[in-house]
Amino acid sequence: MERKLISADTHLCEPPDLWTTRLPRGMRDRAARLAWTGEYMHYVSAGGHYVISLSEYRDLRGTFQEHSTLARWQSDNLADGVWGQVIHPNVGLLVYTTDNELAFAHARVYNDYVVELFGEHFDRHKPTAIIPVTDIDDAVTEVERAASRGLRGIVLPVEPTVRYSSPAYDRLWAAAQAHDLVAVFHIGVRTTTEEDYKVDAAELMQRLAGSAFTDEATALADRLRLEPQRSLVGQALIADLVGGGVAERFPRLHFVLTEFNAYWLAGLMAGFDKAFTVGLGQDVSAPYAKQGMFDRDRAVDDQPFMVRQFGMTEAWPYPLRPSEYIQRQFHCTFQDDPAAIALRGFTGVDALLWGSDYPHHEGCWPRSLEALDAMFAGVPAEDRWAITGGTTARLFGFTPPSD
Repeated sequence: MERKLISADTHLCEPPDLWTTRLPRGMRDRAARLAWTGEYMHYVSAGGHYVISLSEYRDLRGTFQEHSTLARWQSDNLADGVWGQVIHPNVGLLVYTTDNELAFAHARVYNDYVVELFGEHFDRHKPTAIIPVTDIDDAVTEVERAASRGLRGIVLPVEPTVRYSSPAYDRLWAAAQAHDLVAVFHIGVRTTTEEDYKVDAAELMQRLAGSAFTDEATALADRLRLEPQRSLVGQALIADLVGGGVAERFPRLHFVLTEFNAYWLAGLMAGFDKAFTVGLGQDVSAPYAKQGMFDRDRAVDDQPFMVRQFGMTEAWPYPLRPSEYIQRQFHCTFQDDPAAIALRGFTGVDALLWGSDYPHHEGCWPRSLEALDAMFAGVPAEDRWAITGGTTARLFGFTPPSD
């Protein structure tokens, strides 16, 4: 395909009343939505919980409604140099709740809406479908419905109530693989319970902004702590999908971790392999390779609580190394991550996907070209194209313009 810039991570500004007007009437009082109080815009999750408030947001009131139109959305991205986009929800990231009926009602409304909005432009706009996982039968049904309507990716919660290492999800993975859908995990998407919202406001601020109510030095330190914490969530997710055998059982299914950055991926791949690899020259059969609890009442050769220190080496049951599954099927998006680009020789270029994160403040928009030129200085053109469009085009089925 012609080398157009494609963002693997953009967001739709849903109409503020999308769910309050389209959900079944009995659910509308629990709809996810935007609400305003003076100069503050509030994000309200499914169930009616006020999650976070923003003051002087760039899209307050009338302009937010403008951003939800296709014309404004396209003009903003084209002005930023971005031809194609993988499009994720915005408020829709807050609809994954353990109330299964409510969650799937939100999902169906959103999935229908993005087909309505972008359906004639699927060559360059690839919205993803919201898929809760609180009921696998319902999830498979919605995956089938989304695929039938032309959607190419599904957004799943990063932190479900049951870990993805469980074979309970196999029918979901099978459905996604059968339709060549990409499984996307966007940072911050959790399957929430009512208890999750019973938190003191000050405690919530501590989570969001670090030590907002402590001394400056501690606040700065906590701010730095937040970044590796983000990556740990992504690492745990990959561990479940690789260690649980999902990648082995579904070799054509691709997984995209969105907005976790990617500087940590090389270390993770090395660490995963090391967990099942004995150091060169180690004699794992030697007596000193055992450790555990020595029972003095038993003979030396009858110690059931002593085990081979590196016994786990032989326990890896899959034909590929952990890093090979990651190279084959996993991808991480970033907005500004020169370290990930520098480590592409280890991770593989295909593991890295760039995204502008439009229209969020932490993204590259509206200066994406400037950011990319700085990040890719000295990087071969082929690698730059793969990361900024080529791999995303292949995964999500982008097609070249007709002109």
